[in-house]
Amino acid sequence: MADKQQQLLVQEAYAYALTHGLLISTGLDFQMTHAPFTLYPTEIPRSCFSQAMALAPCFNKLVDGMARDLPFLQETLKGVCEADDFMARLMKITTEVYDGSQPTQPWMLGIHRSDYMIEAGTSRLLQVEINTISVAFTALSNAVNRLHAYLLSKSPDPQRADMVQISQSNVQVPMAMRDAVHTWRSSAGRPDGGEPRTGGVVAFVVQPNERNVADQRTLEQTLWSVHGIRSVRITLEEAARDTTLSMENYDLTLPDGSVVALAYYRCGYTPADYYTEDCWKGREKIERANCIKCPSLPYHLCTAKKVQERFSNEAVLQRYVTESELQILKGCMMPQHDLSSSAPAVLESIARAIRDPESHVMKPQREGGGTLVHGATMVQMLSNGLSDADKKEYILMEKIQSVQFENSILRNGAIGASGKTVPELGVFGVFLGKGEGAPQINAGVGHLLRTKMADTQDGGVCSGISALDSPLVRP
Repeated sequence: MADKQQQLLVQEAYAYALTHGLLISTGLDFQMTHAPFTLYPTEIPRSCFSQAMALAPCFNKLVDGMARDLPFLQETLKGVCEADDFMARLMKITTEVYDGSQPTQPWMLGIHRSDYMIEAGTSRLLQVEINTISVAFTALSNAVNRLHAYLLSKSPDPQRADMVQISQSNVQVPMAMRDAVHTWRSSAGRPDGGEPRTGGVVAFVVQPNERNVADQRTLEQTLWSVHGIRSVRITLEEAARDTTLSMENYDLTLPDGSVVALAYYRCGYTPADYYTEDCWKGREKIERANCIKCPSLPYHLCTAKKVQERFSNEAVLQRYVTESELQILKGCMMPQHDLSSSAPAVLESIARAIRDPESHVMKPQREGGGTLVHGATMVQMLSNGLSDADKKEYILMEKIQSVQFENSILRNGAIGASGKTVPELGVFGVFLGKGEGAPQINAGVGHLLRTKMADTQDGGVCSGISALDSPLVRP
């Protein structure tokens, strides 16, 4: 594309982003800028896109099954908790709350995102990971999809605009929250066996200086304008200080007298979110309350890579899914290895990672960008011999050699980078159930495509590494 044409396209895209809420905070007061996004959508094979959407109910069911098996979580994460104080604290609260000594809320709402890459040469869809807490961009994914469709509609080939897949997660996620609130109001949602009730608010549990505020506010506004459900924003520290937990019926009451029906976490996944002891008290207080959690602590623990390493174990999967579901899941799994194991397959993978650093990556238990260990650092750690703590903290995963595409990334109103890029397709899954009987909701509800430059290793949109993108799927 000629420079002049590209400049006009950038201006058009920038204006659309600013006028349609495709925004993130700069971190300074109320100043906003557009979220990083690609100038062009990325073509995704229809077979891969359809497969990713079809996998969502299977992964939703798997996470729910693992989360409700407390002995499994305790056994799987025992070594991690010995090496990682943060994970140990999460497990301690989980065990204390779910040990049966008090009525707990059986209903759990999961809003997950399973992320995939497409393998170069084979076009196989392979899972990178699944996120079960603070899943971002359920609203902005729709905005960036509409941006790309708009730009293509004005291009010389406007028919391609119809090939851009428009995520409906901005609609479906608030609907799931609504259903969770309605369930909480019903007698089925009362752990104390009480009568149905009215009212109840959604508490968005957030970081004090949240940058991805437009994504969250869009969900809040939809909850109110479409479903008539009020929401409030509180930090973990405020949950400890400003709420009241009844020891009779476990209502969690806000200062204005309203009761929390659903606690929706957009924080809590990193030690930095627990900057005072009150933050930990707030997390435990919410977990003990009768509100439905999104996620509950057992769901949160399923984000740990040691749990997801078990995805490669068929005997483990058979506990939680049917044989047909198992076969569907197997097709997208990448080998992951427990570094504390001396099994021949693990030792060979370690040796291969040292010989060829591009073949593997080490992943820690925690969420958040900038945590992967790769390249020379990984080789040094593996060559020198891992400490017992590191063996428990990390898993070794075969690296997906992804397809690459030419694209440009816009940051701060201008092209920040151009060249070979790597896309990562995420699918939002929603699950609402109580651990017995059929779930009330189990579905894939939308998608998120993020793209980064091919020469970068980690990810993260708010960290400035990745950019929002859209899947272009041909008929």
